[in-house]
Amino acid sequence: MFSHVLRSLMRSLSSVFSPVAAGIFAAGSIGVFLAFVLFLGRIDKGSNPNYFIIALIALMFWAWAFGFMARCGVLRRHLPVLALPAAFIAMEMINFPFCTKLQFYCRIYHYVFYGLILLGVDFVIAQCLPKNRLGTLLNRAELLLVGFLYWILSLIVVNVFLNGSGIDNDAMIAISQTDATEGSYYFFHENHGLALLLIGAAIALAIGGIVYCLWRLRPPALEGKRRLAVTGILLPVLPLLLLGIVSNQFAYFMPLTWKTLMVSQDYRMQKKRYAEKRIAYMEYVKRELDKEQKDTGSDGLFAVVIGESASRRYMQCYGYHLPTTPFQQSLLEQPGMFLFRDAYACHVQTVKVLSLMLTNRNQYDGQKLGLTNLVSVIDLLAHYGYRTAWLSNQNMYTQDSWTTPLVETADVRVSLKDYGKRKSKTFYDLDLLKEADKLTPAKREVVFVHLWGNHLPYQSTYPPDFQAPAEFSAYDKSMLYNDYVLKELFDFFSKRNLKMMMYIPDHADGVSVGKGHDPRPQGYVHEMVEIPFWVYLAPDYAAAHPELVAKLKTAEQRVITNDLIFNLLLGIMKIDNRFTESRYSPLSDDYLLTRDNALTLWRRRHVFNDTGEIGKEGE
Repeated sequence: MFSHVLRSLMRSLSSVFSPVAAGIFAAGSIGVFLAFVLFLGRIDKGSNPNYFIIALIALMFWAWAFGFMARCGVLRRHLPVLALPAAFIAMEMINFPFCTKLQFYCRIYHYVFYGLILLGVDFVIAQCLPKNRLGTLLNRAELLLVGFLYWILSLIVVNVFLNGSGIDNDAMIAISQTDATEGSYYFFHENHGLALLLIGAAIALAIGGIVYCLWRLRPPALEGKRRLAVTGILLPVLPLLLLGIVSNQFAYFMPLTWKTLMVSQDYRMQKKRYAEKRIAYMEYVKRELDKEQKDTGSDGLFAVVIGESASRRYMQCYGYHLPTTPFQQSLLEQPGMFLFRDAYACHVQTVKVLSLMLTNRNQYDGQKLGLTNLVSVIDLLAHYGYRTAWLSNQNMYTQDSWTTPLVETADVRVSLKDYGKRKSKTFYDLDLLKEADKLTPAKREVVFVHLWGNHLPYQSTYPPDFQAPAEFSAYDKSMLYNDYVLKELFDFFSKRNLKMMMYIPDHADGVSVGKGHDPRPQGYVHEMVEIPFWVYLAPDYAAAHPELVAKLKTAEQRVITNDLIFNLLLGIMKIDNRFTESRYSPLSDDYLLTRDNALTLWRRRHVFNDTGEIGKEGE
């Protein structure tokens, strides 16, 4: 009885399944797979036998589906869908060239699994639905979806060949933090945007033609074999699903493309979690601070000016041959001026710099970096009785901005760019002076000024009528305007009981090589972390604290990364607290940073003796 049923089933399957075609397809697929495994084995010595076997099983199921398509005579109509897993895997190999064997195995599993589901849907729509208006509409929609997927894959690959780097986590963070003006400049001037658009249009036309031809195809009728064919094609989906669940494929091993697309969402969730936990955490901070003395800190006005994309290579006060920083050059003659010549950025993305610069977290404390377990300098200053103001010419209130939760408790918050978007008006850094003039003087106050500085596109950072020598490049001119803004701010604050003014940019740009700031291995150059940094003490404050002057004279000769500004600022303000260990302050005798251990890119690289990436970011 059983043998009779089995023979009957085999005869039925033979009418819709070709074992020869499936075997040939399996042999070819597995051969290519093993070749890639051997290739990856040169740099990855791991074995991961379980995931290796799962990948092989997925390939055999893929060949099983090919056998059904070949025997049913519908291969031409469904070949684009059948080939989608291979296309996605090839795209990931190009877009993410650094791949482990485990990642490769998981790519095969995921793309074959979802490819088989899509293939089953494709088969049902094309072969099983009646040829009425609804069936025709679903057929067109499904073919357009497949065409769109191929178009996206093609654009990603073309982008890699045009720009030498793919769309990865760093690129997604940069995209999520930009606005329309900045984004269009980067797209057209830094990323061959016009060429990408033209090639994309040509690819879209080609894919559109193929989709039209597929829609016009009249595949052979399968009559009573349809249900058997659909069942056979979808049969591997359930065992593949069970294999994925058992091996934690869906929990831990998503393809890199999917993880990259989720980067912005991950950062939004971090910001949301920070905001949710913030009230409870600040109660903890308050309890801790209540144990300390209340009268720590100095009276007066302290100004922290945060620059943007400023490279010290193009500053006269650092030896540049053009007079781009006349004001800062004149400050060098003041006894209270301290110019740090070995200052470096902890990252080349603004949000990642500020999340360390404005908090007690840094690259050297061994903690995981991100928006968790932080103490914001603004919250700390508020506890000691300082009125705080955050005056910004950058976007503060974008949905992905990490800056927002860190500065939202400032007594005064201004974002000219966000205001300008609503009013269709362009603001320049000097307009921040009007906002500073609105501040009511206080016995204790700290003003943070976040400049647009020297951000790309450089010609957008200064007014059209701003004058500069003819030999100045756009970046030189932006540096000259930045110097002018610093002078005006300095003069204004000096009339308001200024005790200290600090200028510290987030990062620099790769100006000499025609690049902006890019943390990816293909785009990073050391110039992107070479920032200027100076501290000015007012004469009365310097006279009242001669020991601070002596410490700053020593500190300006030391190496510093700008994630340690939190510690330095509080030291200058004479604020004693339990959140700033002395070894993280350049003012301390036991300061830990040297040329041997200075880090950047959130611990991914050494500042000096850089031989490439040394670890995962933030870990």
